[in-house]
Amino acid sequence: MSKIVTVVTSSDEKGCTYRIVQRIMDGAMGLSLNTFELVMTKNFRYISGCDQCGRCKKTGHCIINDDITPLLDSIRDCDSLILATPLIFGDMTAQMKTVIDRFTSFLNADGTPNIPAGKKIAIVVSCTKNEKANAEHVIHLLKDVMVNTLKFELVGTILYTGVGSSVPDPVLDEARVIGNALTS
Repeated sequence: MSKIVTVVTSSDEKGCTYRIVQRIMDGAMGLSLNTFELVMTKNFRYISGCDQCGRCKKTGHCIINDDITPLLDSIRDCDSLILATPLIFGDMTAQMKTVIDRFTSFLNADGTPNIPAGKKIAIVVSCTKNEKANAEHVIHLLKDVMVNTLKFELVGTILYTGVGSSVPDPVLDEARVIGNALTS
């Protein structure tokens, strides 16, 4: 049984980012007893960015108490993580950037992770066709933080260039395969 945490920073529950994430979760569910926690940042009422106080290096946890705090605890305890963001003005959403910045609490003072290595991750970025290069850059940044710094195991990425709720079957099929990989 795996615990899978999904962070979606799109505000559109009928949009392509959310549909792709749903298919990844479908693939991860299979016939298993996996548990899922879906976090829609649009429901956050109070979030704060990392203020670089450094106290997390002493305590092992972020000391800021806001709507991101329970998410950080869930990620600390999860087996797999899905990060999904649309592009807004050529970059990940502000909510995703804020969440990622707070991941500094997952690092010791010497820069090594204070969470177990080998957690699995899937990354989804959606954008318009003319933003593909920016989306590739966002995927690169997320992979760098999650794989190179925090030692997650990347099982797949989806860069979808489209808008609205219609997502082609081949993309949804790829999402299901990535979901299966999250739990294998």
